[in-house]
Amino acid sequence: MLIIDTCSWFKIRHLKEINLLDLLPIMNQSDLWSTHELLVEYHHFLEEFLDFSKFSILSVNLTFVRDYTEEELDDADLSLLEFGRRNPQAVVISDDEDALMICKFFKIRCFQLSEFLLFLVNQDIISKREAYHSIRQLRDWNNIGKQHFKSLKHQLQEIK
Repeated sequence: MLIIDTCSWFKIRHLKEINLLDLLPIMNQSDLWSTHELLVEYHHFLEEFLDFSKFSILSVNLTFVRDYTEEELDDADLSLLEFGRRNPQAVVISDDEDALMICKFFKIRCFQLSEFLLFLVNQDIISKREAYHSIRQLRDWNNIGKQHFKSLKHQLQEIK
């Protein structure tokens, strides 16, 4: 069960648009999930990019997660958290630091897109070269900090 925030989908789209890495076919073969709140954002911002027939949709109640966070998260981000909290097999991809912090609090499996790229290399789905150049681009876009970039680069070099 893979659920991806809107911001990460934007980055996936941009990586494809600059001909660096096309993750869309990989994602479309995954077990993609969404919430109704996320779908509203997807339709508004990513209508021409995403194939909505590839998604399974789950309704969530935001009351619980809203009560446990003081962060200013919109309903789409809150629904992503509630989805992950209710589904132990879920993997959340998000580049929102507040959302990632809350995911970790609830022990939800979560990754930034840059970290997810390392997972894809480990699974022999993308090459180390593709991952490195994509992570480098994410760094250039200020999506990841200098220290995190160095850590990711080191982890990438350690992959056999």
